Amino acid sequence: MNIKTSFTDFVKYEILNFSWKEDDKKNLIISFLYFSKKNLTDDKLLAKIYLSKNSKDNLEKLIKEIINPDKLNIINTKNFFILDIELKNIKSKLTNFVNKIKLKNINDIKPILSAIFLAKGTITSPTSKFYHFELSFKDEFEGEIIFKLLKKIFKILNINFLLYKKEDKYHFYVKKATYISDLLKVMNASSSLLYFEDQRIARDFISITKKTESVEKYNKIKTHTASEKQIKAIKKLKKENKFSRLPMNLKNLANLRLENPGDSLSDLNYKYNLIYKANISRSTIDSWMKKIILFLNINE
Repeated sequence: MNIKTSFTDFVKYEILNFSWKEDDKKNLIISFLYFSKKNLTDDKLLAKIYLSKNSKDNLEKLIKEIINPDKLNIINTKNFFILDIELKNIKSKLTNFVNKIKLKNINDIKPILSAIFLAKGTITSPTSKFYHFELSFKDEFEGEIIFKLLKKIFKILNINFLLYKKEDKYHFYVKKATYISDLLKVMNASSSLLYFEDQRIARDFISITKKTESVEKYNKIKTHTASEKQIKAIKKLKKENKFSRLPMNLKNLANLRLENPGDSLSDLNYKYNLIYKANISRSTIDSWMKKIILFLNINE
């Protein structure tokens, strides 16, 4: 993936560069034109499109192939392209087509979801802080059509989406990484999917590593604090000549602790069993340590 290209642009490029079947290609382009429109009259369509230059070139070829317009201009502005198409009865052709869309299975969904994403979608890079796939559209008649289609699409895909309305726009969005992977797969964006999964695995690995390091750090602090308390009690017992009153097993453990101040209870358990040919558990070692401290408190 070209790091200079946004992840959204890369996904859109893949969609337009994919070898769609003829029927799917028609569904993709006609749906895209309808969902992208800003102004649609009987014989003219104006649309604002957000694509990279390579994607724009692919789109231009596909439009010429599918609808063969009388006139086609794609005007480059600073942040987007303006699509200007003239074709007799283009309004009725696009509207009738979209109103007849039937979604029964994943194969039906693929070109339609891809068309909606091309027209209305964004997706954050998997290297960013949050995963976010979004489809935004205005609360107009075409918005109602997209709304119905998306609800059907997400139901078939068994994907939970979030929806909110802000001012005059609806926003469908998905934040769960596994759902976004599924959506990329459905849109035939295979390279984007592989990149997304590679980054997600790396990100999860880093997260797990950080959590592991945090747990280890916490355990070391906990071990050190407990060890200091145990050593302090043992030294005090010896200083006050109370150490001899301890049972032999507690004396052995106490001396082992003094010799190994940085050891965890598991380490002490292993060494105790090895040195004294015993077969006791870590919980027993923990219990004995508590008895040593308790013995000091009782005898103070």
